[in-house]
Amino acid sequence: YDSEANYSVKNPHDNGGHIAYDVRGKDRQGAWEAKRRYNEFFLLHDILQKRFPGIPIPCIPPKQAFGNKDNTFVQDRTFYLQRFLRKLTRFDFIIESQEFQLFARPNGLNVEKALAKLMPMSTMQTYERVKAVTNTDDQKFDLMQRERFANDVTQYMFFARNVEPLLRKIKSDLSSYLMAKHRTLGATKDYAAFITRYEDLNLTHYSDMNSRELVFNNPENKALQESMVTTGSALKNPYIDLYHWVKGELYDLEAVKDSVKVRAETMENLRKLEAKKSSTQKDLEDVATGKTTVTTLFKNSSDTNSMANKIESTDREIASTKLLVDLLTIYLGEKVIPTFKKEKLDLYHRILKQFTVIEINNSH
Repeated sequence: YDSEANYSVKNPHDNGGHIAYDVRGKDRQGAWEAKRRYNEFFLLHDILQKRFPGIPIPCIPPKQAFGNKDNTFVQDRTFYLQRFLRKLTRFDFIIESQEFQLFARPNGLNVEKALAKLMPMSTMQTYERVKAVTNTDDQKFDLMQRERFANDVTQYMFFARNVEPLLRKIKSDLSSYLMAKHRTLGATKDYAAFITRYEDLNLTHYSDMNSRELVFNNPENKALQESMVTTGSALKNPYIDLYHWVKGELYDLEAVKDSVKVRAETMENLRKLEAKKSSTQKDLEDVATGKTTVTTLFKNSSDTNSMANKIESTDREIASTKLLVDLLTIYLGEKVIPTFKKEKLDLYHRILKQFTVIEINNSH
């Protein structure tokens, strides 16, 4: 993903009592840069989830009411806001979308207000949009294949619920290891400084000013002193990448879970629509036959046309919703989940290799 490097979030700073970030990116229109607040990232994420249902929109750091100006917290948030933008570049259709362009190039408009004023889309418009941008052919799969995709989606949710507690425990442990290693590496760097100082004050006195009795400050051992200083500066903390790997995996699991939840919500909406149609049909039949019920108490034959229109409108919405459910099932089962599995497997191999290389280099 070469385009990821074109996006950055840096230099968190106070801007009128709020933390703002210097944001840069590059798309088909060219390079752009702006100052953005966390709330603008948050609203962008929310809008993208709603207007691109089923797409695994990368997660952003959650809101935090207290301590949100603490330096460590701000630096961590900066890292994951940048990660959010860089992972978005995997979806060209999002980077070039109206929604993202209002975030990147609002042309003098207030970003939050501009995003909030976007026109809502109908279910059919949403279906057609998701089908087009994901290049998913929902007509080529038979019932058995669709059921297999649905089963894959269900299995993913079981897997996510089981693995998340383990990952949170690993993240907590790695945080402790990271800090312990940080102190160890700091001690290695400090070692050269205090040994040099010790020789300046103590050994110089003990050796009666004979520098050849010294070790690090011995003129003949200049290379040794330089080597010690260089070694301390070259040491790296391998747990930093491990920590971000686990935290990032939790974010990515959540992104796919959110996509699956949209499918579940769409299925629930379909159930409600079918129940609504059934209820209206019954009311229409009762009115037509002169039967009075609680729901038809204030209705008469003059209401039958509006009730029939309501059934027709609901029928259209049911048809569109069924299409969207099938599309999301196929897209998630055919593309999202298999891609997620492969990426996580590849990343696991890379991160362990990287950890090993750093530790080997540290020991040399």
